[in-house]
Amino acid sequence: MAVTQCSGKSDNKTHKARVIIDECEKRVAVLLNNFNLQSYETELHELYERLKYADKISHDSELDAKILDYTMQLEAAMASDGSAGDNSQITGNLY
Repeated sequence: MAVTQCSGKSDNKTHKARVIIDECEKRVAVLLNNFNLQSYETELHELYERLKYADKISHDSELDAKILDYTMQLEAAMASDGSAGDNSQITGNLY
């Protein structure tokens, strides 16, 4: 029985993709646990669940980078205006 091995390059790319989505998941979890952001709990929980159960072995590095960028934008927006009432302005790009 022959065993095929994945190339190291492919494994490295898969690992990087997984790390990016895991990082986004952690960042959203921190926001979700922030008491000052309770008005965003529904949207943050939905986003967290999407990241948690997402295909973490993406082959689209541009999409992974975009997700990380949007997550960082979300963090920045909530840090500067954590108690705002207009949730769509902050979460609109993520859906």
